[in-house]
Amino acid sequence: MDNIFTDQILTNPHSMAFVFYQTKPNGSVKELYYNEVALSIISFSLNSRGNVEVSSDIATLCLRWKKLFDKKLNKSNRKGNGVLPSADFIDILQSHKRRYAVRGLVMSSKEAKEKQYLFLLERISNDNGNLQKSLRQWKLSPREQEIVHLLIEDRCNKEIARTLKLSLNTVKAYMKLLMLKLGVTSRTGVIGRLLTGTNNNHPLD
Repeated sequence: MDNIFTDQILTNPHSMAFVFYQTKPNGSVKELYYNEVALSIISFSLNSRGNVEVSSDIATLCLRWKKLFDKKLNKSNRKGNGVLPSADFIDILQSHKRRYAVRGLVMSSKEAKEKQYLFLLERISNDNGNLQKSLRQWKLSPREQEIVHLLIEDRCNKEIARTLKLSLNTVKAYMKLLMLKLGVTSRTGVIGRLLTGTNNNHPLD
């Protein structure tokens, strides 16, 4: 297990939202465990009220996170790094009015046929201090910053274009430029890079 995060979990399992996930060689779920904090967050995200389907919904989410994490791991291996940084960012989860960064860890050995994954849900603060720091760090232009703020509000490209009185193609061009500048390949990657301070040596997907 990773030292900082997993030590916190072992010391106080109720203080951090986490999901343990493992699949069989055929891809079916072998083991799925989540604590009450994670259940509450994910239930709100799925608009669930504790019905019996929540476990299968969580398993579906884990499969998505596994694919995202494996893709990053494969990229890292192709670059010769061999490993990803501790608790690497892979996704953003919207739960009611709160947002959570999803970070992943592989707990099994590199040679293991059946990987064991630990997914951590870390609340993203509504404080704009970190965001402003990131905007300065990446030296984004005033227009790029306007687009980022609207992107974080879950505005689509058409809404961004309408709000800023720009053409849709111009917004798309800015979006591609942002992804290139931040070293990411998706809108979620842009948000994750700026809100979580992810190491720029490890592009997001």
